[in-house]
Amino acid sequence: MTVAELWFGEATWGQVEMYGVRQDEVGEARVTGVQFRVSLYPPPPAASQAWWRFDLADVRAQLDAAEGWLLENEKGRVPLDRDGLTAAGQALTKKAEDRLGRHKRTEK
Repeated sequence: MTVAELWFGEATWGQVEMYGVRQDEVGEARVTGVQFRVSLYPPPPAASQAWWRFDLADVRAQLDAAEGWLLENEKGRVPLDRDGLTAAGQALTKKAEDRLGRHKRTEK
């Protein structure tokens, strides 16, 4: 799940969550068929009201911006391999394994 927070002044009023990302794909194929969910947060304790009141156009603009950002951000990510690692993660793991293997050989 990937998340974008929704802000009103200094307070977070909710988040947009994106589900169904195809972790093994790149670009547009990575986000084909994703779904979005909005979670709402209560106003902070110091708020003058126990609920939020927004202009509908402002809410739509924030939701549209969050959806666009989530899609663009996810399209640019590197796919994961079968072990859940990116190419960079695989390289670091191999380097650590190589170093550990050399360390074990020198201890004998």
